[in-house]
Formats: sequence, structure tokens, C-alpha cells
Amino acid sequence: MAQDQFNQMVFDVARSQSAAHLTPEPAIPALLRLVQDAVSLSNDLLAEIAERDISDITEIACEIGCAWCCYQQVGVTAPQALHIADYLQRGDAKIPADAALERLEELDDITNGMSNVERLKIRRPCALLDEQGACLIYAVRPLACRGCNSMDAEICRRTVEDFEAITEEWRDRSAPPWIHRLPYEAMAMIQDGVLAATVDAGFREDKLELTAALRIALEDPDAGSKWLSGDPVFETARLPRLQSVWDDISEG
Repeated sequence: MAQDQFNQMVFDVARSQSAAHLTPEPAIPALLRLVQDAVSLSNDLLAEIAERDISDITEIACEIGCAWCCYQQVGVTAPQALHIADYLQRGDAKIPADAALERLEELDDITNGMSNVERLKIRRPCALLDEQGACLIYAVRPLACRGCNSMDAEICRRTVEDFEAITEEWRDRSAPPWIHRLPYEAMAMIQDGVLAATVDAGFREDKLELTAALRIALEDPDAGSKWLSGDPVFETARLPRLQSVWDDISEG
């Protein structure tokens, strides 16, 4: 199956299964189940991809403690932010919800409103990493994080520590591609499918920055109900679009 056909299939499945949770009038539990189904779909796809005879898939360089990709801006949907907040509030994460909120507030006060490139240049990692660079919410990490599978950890490091030089290499195409296309695009299609389903159901097309959105979801116990009613509760976390810093650079 060609990559484009595969992407369309993943998008259609994610959109269809998400839509099933949005009728007739969804409540918060339905939103949480919607995202959990998307997480399960992503887990199944990543496991299947790993087992297939796919070019370079065994050469992915990511490992626990390698967190260079965690310095980037991360885009989420409103249901994803609510799902992660619920995970923290239920005590399932490796960090208490109040401690996570304190970290998120500190980082959001610095990064709110920044562009992809501005966010990367300040060299501040995600608020939800432990001292070893491991994700504290790994089981429910955003789809954007799930799709970031590097073929070259050194390029990831240079993206943070030598941004201007690596940007020039990327623009003149002398830098090799290092994010494996298949999982990257598959996870993006799941996210797009979830977003399309919520828009189809009449909800806000909110594309949000993780730190700001999760801060709102944890600070406001009524954030989910407000969002379902059409309230712009996540307004201060909105992004113009869901894409990576390298999409921005390649278009620049």
C-alpha cells in the first residue's frame, strides 16, 4: 500500500471511531473515551509498523532519556488536553497533578504565545520530563510526540544546541531526513481524524499548544464542560495550526 493510501485509511478510521463518541450529545466521559480510543489506535499502529519489513524502521534512534525532541512546541486538540489532565488528576502519572501544574505554570509564563521557532530557541524542555529525561505521562503522551521517531539523535541534539546551522542545512536540503516518515504521518493522520470528527460534530476547531492547554485543563475544573458548550476556554492556548517546527522552516 502506498504511503498516501495508508495515511488516508488511518485518517478515515480515526475520524469514524471518534465520531461514534460524539452523538447525540457527548459528555466529558465520551470525550475521554474518544481520546483513549485514539491512543489505542496509535499503539496498535506503532506496534504493527515495528513488526513489518519496512525500510529503516529498525534504525530508529529514540531511547529512554533522549529528550531533544521535547524542546519543541507540541500541538494538541482540546480533547487530548482534557484526557491528559484526567490522567494526572486520577493519579496515574509519575508526578502528582499539583506538581505538574506548578511546572506547567512556570513554563507557560515563559512560552505562551511563542512561535515554533521561538519556542525551540529558548532551550527549555517540556514540563513533564523527569530528571533522566523520561516522559512522566508516557502512556497518554500527545500524538505529535508519538510520531516523532528519529533516525539520528545527533541531528535532534543539534536542532536544540546548534539551531541556526542545522536550519541552514535543512533549507538547502544538505541535512539528511531524520524523522521516519511512516509513524510521523500516521500519528498526524490520527490527530487530524480526531480534529475532523469534533469539527463535524459542531465543536470548536481548537488547535492548541500543550503546555498552555494542559495548564487550563488542570486549573479550571469546568474546562471540559465549557468547551463542550462552545465556550472559548482554551483561547489563550490556541495555535494557528498543528505542525512541527520543521514544517515551518521548510515552508519559510
